[in-house]
Amino acid sequence: MTCLVRRLRRNEPVLLVAGGCRIGLTPEFRTLVLLPPPVMLLLFLPPLLY
Repeated sequence: MTCLVRRLRRNEPVLLVAGGCRIGLTPEFRTLVLLPPPVMLLLFLPPLLY
């Protein structure tokens, strides 16, 4: 990731957001469900709030 950031001369968070948006808008990934939403909430919300 670092060499891509240096090559494109952009901030790393900007590239991460752009990549996440690209993945989120890809039709194949819209139907992908790994865990139910309540489980995702319990796993990821506490570390984000901490």
